[in-house]
Amino acid sequence: MFEFPKKQPLYNKIIILFFELFIVHLSFCQTTDEIMNKTFKNIESINTMRFVIVSRERFFNKYKVDKGMYKISKKPILYYYKQIIPNSGAEVFVNADIYPMAWVNANKWMIPNLKLSPFGELLRDTRHHNLYQAGFDYFKNILCSLKDKYAISWDKVAMLEIDSKYKEFECYKIVITNPYFKVIDYKIQNTTTPQELALKLNLCDYSILELNPFIKNIFQKLNQGQTIKLPNDYAQKIVIYIDKKLMLPRKIEIYDTQGLFEEYFFEQIEVNIKYFKEEFFKNYKEYGF
Repeated sequence: MFEFPKKQPLYNKIIILFFELFIVHLSFCQTTDEIMNKTFKNIESINTMRFVIVSRERFFNKYKVDKGMYKISKKPILYYYKQIIPNSGAEVFVNADIYPMAWVNANKWMIPNLKLSPFGELLRDTRHHNLYQAGFDYFKNILCSLKDKYAISWDKVAMLEIDSKYKEFECYKIVITNPYFKVIDYKIQNTTTPQELALKLNLCDYSILELNPFIKNIFQKLNQGQTIKLPNDYAQKIVIYIDKKLMLPRKIEIYDTQGLFEEYFFEQIEVNIKYFKEEFFKNYKEYGF
């Protein structure tokens, strides 16, 4: 009797091909530690960069949105910032000759250019961070200090989504949960301010204000022996979207016990670009000083 040829050989080939593809896929899978380490290494390799950042920051249960363009050089120290939203056109400019001070163009009639401290009230008013904390290095240092403080592995405290997307960007999404986060009583050792204390302890000074309603601003003097409430770490949860092409953060979300504290979205990222020397002088043709 005639019989059709058995299909077993084809079936076996399909099974073999499936396992080969599965093994190849596994070989390309990365752990959270590997992704974070590569991202940190890329951040460390950056000397100059240009980007647009959209920020959303909480101030006493209300959120403030800003958008601005930055040009940064680490060596020599060069900074330029222009505000886009709100549409004020304000500019801030720093070069090594005037560091740590900054020239400020408020872009308002009858207000002259001012030389101000990036840590002062006029530039820090309703902003979670000072000028020198712009970019990726600041949050990299926060994450590294958290990792060192508790000797943790990212794979132990983070959830990784290999194929995530933020807007049009293909990303790794990493959700880091800090199991050690809590609010503590802190006794002031020496007279200080919330801003100075936050810089010392790797915290955000506005989180100190939210926990202590009697503190009116980040410049208020706190006396030796005074007890205040503090978060023991910067965040309870951090969500990072890492661009797969750039291996740099595309979006960073910071959460505390109340919910979203701040978030930052980076657009138009360019790294290790060549600046013209004139771009960090007040009379540069594209600036309004």
